[in-house]
Amino acid sequence: MITCRVKNSVDIPILSEGHIGSFVSFDGFISPNEHIAIVMGEYKNKSPLVRIHSECLTGDIFGSHRCDCGAQLQEALQKMCDEGGVLLYLRQEGGHVLNS
Repeated sequence: MITCRVKNSVDIPILSEGHIGSFVSFDGFISPNEHIAIVMGEYKNKSPLVRIHSECLTGDIFGSHRCDCGAQLQEALQKMCDEGGVLLYLRQEGGHVLNS
């Protein structure tokens, strides 16, 4: 059984529209890295949208055109701002820094 441990939790404005996301950092998966869950909006009476996103520095931060990671991340965040949901942002050992 895998156990996760919450380390920190803070509400932070996200995206240019000023939506508020609750950022929760946690660890406990197979890797020793600290991961992030971003909880957006209200979804108490329905199943939330969930995206599991693996860290990709060049795509997520710098908008690399060699992958579509950044575009997928932005689309997921926008949908979650509109409909509510949870994004699990999983840090990677080494990550996708430069893909061949």
